[in-house]
Amino acid sequence: MAGSVRSKPAEFASKIPKIVTLGLVLGTLRCHTHCRTLFAELCSAPEIGGDTDLDQSSFPVSTAASDLHEIALQRYAMRLGTDYFIQMAASLGDLFDGNLLTGLVFLTIAQGSVQHLNRPAQFNAMAVDGVFPDDLRRPVSVLGVSQFLGLPYETARRHTGRLEKMGFCQKVGGKGVVIPAEILRGPEVQALVRANYGHMRILLQGLRRGGEAMLPPQDPRWAQQEDEGKA
Repeated sequence: MAGSVRSKPAEFASKIPKIVTLGLVLGTLRCHTHCRTLFAELCSAPEIGGDTDLDQSSFPVSTAASDLHEIALQRYAMRLGTDYFIQMAASLGDLFDGNLLTGLVFLTIAQGSVQHLNRPAQFNAMAVDGVFPDDLRRPVSVLGVSQFLGLPYETARRHTGRLEKMGFCQKVGGKGVVIPAEILRGPEVQALVRANYGHMRILLQGLRRGGEAMLPPQDPRWAQQEDEGKA
């Protein structure tokens, strides 16, 4: 990448406590809910992904007798989610010389510029090899990055500027920045894509192993899955 800036090796090491803390802040309950939602979508959705939130009223309310089992499931989901988060944080840090925050800004710009094309989340014929053409991308403003990640504006501006210097993003007039398709198809980002694929497979395998417990058999999605299996 043009203008790549090397930060000190100690920089990433100093961020590890923050990375772990950020993962834990997600909370055991939230991670458990996300994992149940993801598994439910895997069971019932005909396409990849989706934006519809799961109706949590379909899950039975925990009773005193099942509280211990529910807590164990929550911690199981938390372990899977934390493992995935830490592995991806390390992969993202490797791409940006150990600076995880720069990596998060990069992902925010990349996703934000094509968000209008990814709803609902599914394979899109316009995205050849999974990458949309540049003329379909919408510029993302520094203010938008700041608000989405909850960062001070100056912090978002600094990391966006660093991405520009490293050649990872480009300004589009005075409207904002985009990640060009050429960058997304480059070897550095492709390595991140492969790493994410491997980490995601491990996460999904874990969810499948614990899925029957996280989605109770009386849930209508199980009946639907069984019917499809007999068809």
